[in-house]
Amino acid sequence: MEAQYKTRDGRLIFKVDAENQKEIFKQIAVTQEVFEAETECGCCHSKEIRFRVRTVDKHDFYEVACGGCGARFEFGQHKNGRSLFPKRRAEDGTLLPSRGWAKWEASVASVHNKVTYKSTQTGHVAKDSDACLIRESEAAQAAVRNPQRRVR
Repeated sequence: MEAQYKTRDGRLIFKVDAENQKEIFKQIAVTQEVFEAETECGCCHSKEIRFRVRTVDKHDFYEVACGGCGARFEFGQHKNGRSLFPKRRAEDGTLLPSRGWAKWEASVASVHNKVTYKSTQTGHVAKDSDACLIRESEAAQAAVRNPQRRVR
């Protein structure tokens, strides 16, 4: 059997091949869980969201990023490494605020005048590679807000 499934927002179409209806149902459910997990930013409600994969120390991190406010929604990977799931809970099992979306905000440490980035959701401080990604994202957002100004 073969079926085609179009996501709610119509941006993606998936072709599903399976032996029976149950298998088609299962494959559509898995597709919906990941590709329809979020259709707008949980922080600013912008519909300008994109899929993004970051690689840090040979590990891939899958997320949806907001072009409006810079927030991101992370996906976890199942132990088999072949599938993803939306991260909506903290490590202690409690639900995350903003449906799992988090913004990283800069704060300047007065001792060394060093900029650090901290999650508004979990309080975790960003690693150097994440901080670099955040600075690039902020520069891109500044360029969109004010195209006459050059961003360096």
